[in-house]
Amino acid sequence: SGLAPYLREQIRQDAVKLIAEFNEANSTNYDLYKDGLKLVTTIDAEMQRYAEKAMQQHMKSLQHAFYTHLGKQEPWDKEKNLLDNAIRESEVYKNLKRQGLGEKAILAAMNEKKPMTIYSAYQGEVEMQMSSIDSIKHYLKILQPGMIAVEPQSGKIKVWIGGLDFKYFQYDQVLAPRQVGSVFKPVLAAAALEQGLDWFTHTCVGYVEVDGHIYRCAGGIPHGNVNLRQALEQSCNCYFVRLGQQLGGRAVWEMARRLGFGQAVYLS
Repeated sequence: SGLAPYLREQIRQDAVKLIAEFNEANSTNYDLYKDGLKLVTTIDAEMQRYAEKAMQQHMKSLQHAFYTHLGKQEPWDKEKNLLDNAIRESEVYKNLKRQGLGEKAILAAMNEKKPMTIYSAYQGEVEMQMSSIDSIKHYLKILQPGMIAVEPQSGKIKVWIGGLDFKYFQYDQVLAPRQVGSVFKPVLAAAALEQGLDWFTHTCVGYVEVDGHIYRCAGGIPHGNVNLRQALEQSCNCYFVRLGQQLGGRAVWEMARRLGFGQAVYLS
């Protein structure tokens, strides 16, 4: 509970390891939980509070948009294994299996409705009548945020948000492996500026097709002239696809390497 719980949990894990290493190297016996050690972080409490409040507000509207987009569809309609794996990996399923129940009996038990406390994207913690399988379906459709703000001059972490609510979602989205997506667009912008292009000379059409895949600009972005600055501000997909084609893959890859993307792979 409290401010920045995901960051504090990561600090706790790191501290346990660091103290163990220190004790081994110095023949000491410091204990994180008993010896009154003070851990000083670089977190900015005011920024963190603003970020958490903004996240909670934004995620409600984003979740609503996602539910509206799904309509009568479900995320697992085209990939049934998504739901099946989630059911079989759940603690409820594993506990029933350890009790010796067969598959049919397990699923029957998991379909029985009972009172439970769940996390609602709109209301937070709520009491509901729901089966275990309904609960699993509910959580498969909950969107999760991840946010980190770093002071560029020093590398100090100022904001860390690893999920919606630490009590219910202890998997830290800040540390989750994922494709970089639009975060990579500044890398292309840096490569373009280094090659002599400027902020105001480029154009972007409404969409661009590459190998049969159509990239579109997000809603509201004009289809006419868009310069580099506007494209970066508005995260215009088709603009950066065209820019990448213009720059060439190796130039972008080399910029990524120099900026510290250690696992950047060049595909010709």
